[in-house]
Amino acid sequence: MSKTTPRLHVENRITVVLVLVVVAALTFALLVLTNQSKPLTSTHEAGSTCAPYSFPAVKLGHHASVSASLDGFRATFSATATKEDTISDEPSGMPFTGELTVSSGTRTWILPKPSATKDYQIDELCVISFAKGRGPAVLTEGYTGGAHCCELPVLYSLQQSSDRFVKVLDMTPTDFKYALAFDINGGFRPMLVGSSHVLLRTEDDRFAYTFGCYACTPMPIVLDSFDGTHLTDVTGHYPSLIRPEAASFLKQATVWAKGEHSPSFSGIGPFGALAAWVADECELNQGSQAWSQVLSFQAAGELSNKVYYADTLIKGSYVTQLRRFLLKGDYCTGRFGG
Repeated sequence: MSKTTPRLHVENRITVVLVLVVVAALTFALLVLTNQSKPLTSTHEAGSTCAPYSFPAVKLGHHASVSASLDGFRATFSATATKEDTISDEPSGMPFTGELTVSSGTRTWILPKPSATKDYQIDELCVISFAKGRGPAVLTEGYTGGAHCCELPVLYSLQQSSDRFVKVLDMTPTDFKYALAFDINGGFRPMLVGSSHVLLRTEDDRFAYTFGCYACTPMPIVLDSFDGTHLTDVTGHYPSLIRPEAASFLKQATVWAKGEHSPSFSGIGPFGALAAWVADECELNQGSQAWSQVLSFQAAGELSNKVYYADTLIKGSYVTQLRRFLLKGDYCTGRFGG
């Protein structure tokens, strides 16, 4: 017995060590699996980061990628230009047919493609934390080309319940109808409000061309919030952002109404700027006062049918058309007797 006891002690110690190693390994594996299955969320403040606006021009057969990073998440768009993507020998941008991925640590998500990509070039890629603690979102835009058309956004959101990115908004289909006011030429721009949340800024392009040329009809600001599943127009909740724009529009309209008698005359009449100003004033619940100012312009002969036609080649009464337009668009309903 005295000769075998040390051996038993050694074997027991080895068994204990092996058990501890196995337990440690199982515990580590469980932690890894738990961390991998646990949804990743943003823990930092709200904010956004966008890739530089100048995207590479990709020639036939060549490959390129762009990236944007925020709060440990990195979105990367990669594409190789094929014959179908290359319109000319001198490409101006990066085809929208590429692959969009998001990575965080050792995790990688491949995001679903937009419904339509042909003839579009990506010109925006942003990673956005719309609010503190909320999972990240990714915004891309495909540009179709042309003087005034078209930026087509695609918005993805990390859904915590399934731990995957899903398409929340896809405006690329040709028959897509967007329910909110939107500038199809300018698209969305992420905008940090204070330090609490990010809004998507755009303009209301229903104003474009309505009271003159494209540049003659400024478009009022539109602000959309995002709750992870859908967008909501919250413009009226931010008067501090509307007031400076409204003041600028009124200044333009006042100068341009003086026509050739003003040293600052630009050759553009007051009609577009005045329309956008009234819309902003209605958002500020100042529609009645704004309409009184419009009538003052009219009484001074600065909005006469003759001046309106000379500046815009649009027939009819500007005041009548403006009133109808603003009421139909629900900007000023109930705010100046409509």
